[in-house]
Amino acid sequence: MEFENLSEHAKHEARRVAAAFELETWSQTPPYPADLYVEFEGYVGGILVDWDVDNTGQIGAVGVKSKDNDWIQVINYAEYGWRFDEEWRGQANPILKNFFACGLYRLGIERENLFTFLGQSFTAHEKLELRVSMPREFWLKEWFDGGEA
Repeated sequence: MEFENLSEHAKHEARRVAAAFELETWSQTPPYPADLYVEFEGYVGGILVDWDVDNTGQIGAVGVKSKDNDWIQVINYAEYGWRFDEEWRGQANPILKNFFACGLYRLGIERENLFTFLGQSFTAHEKLELRVSMPREFWLKEWFDGGEA
């Protein structure tokens, strides 16, 4: 995948998101003139995943959208951490919610309030399965140390 004007850390984070959601295809989208983030989108099984990364490698937002136009997005607010987009009211279908929760966990976004709202809680065994489904080059340091994300 070609990247335009991105630091190595930002490129790594873009690849990490693609791996976390097991995307079949993905690419950088055309930039907006005053955008501080570089945006990406990819597809798996008819689900669109879009995300953005700034040049320091900070992920700003991650969202998923189904063929039926169900969608969910979380935004990384510096002062508050990861929160749902205010426009989303939790109406997405359960399959999309589960897909999103699995991808978020693989990214290391393990906020119980997000998973509760998605109607998803993972057992220790499920967490281990999610970790090993992620390529090791994208594992969090805590996972190598045997701790929680």
